[in-house]
Amino acid sequence: MSMYPRLQTPVGVPGGLPVPQLLWSSGTVIALGATSVATVILNAASDTVVQLCSSADCWITIGSSPTAASATAGCAFLPAGGLRYEYVAAGQKLAAIQSTGTGTLGIVPAVVGP
Repeated sequence: MSMYPRLQTPVGVPGGLPVPQLLWSSGTVIALGATSVATVILNAASDTVVQLCSSADCWITIGSSPTAASATAGCAFLPAGGLRYEYVAAGQKLAAIQSTGTGTLGIVPAVVGP
């Protein structure tokens, strides 16, 4: 069983889930462009939560071999400057593609474990 529930509840607001402790030193940045770019496996051994922040409007998706596409089922929109937390199962990757312009997507994993 996953130690993180699927994020159906807002994070960091009264009545919501607490903001996870982040591993800033393990963060990564990917360049957003006209083609989908995938990360390496975010955590091979454990489910985790990642914080996402983008400098440009983009579309994201998560899976074992993900390909992001604009306005497509299975992809979520992240506006420029938006902050989002996503659950990522062990062994999965995140993929992103620009919506309107180039930019970067910051990905910071949360601490795994009690």
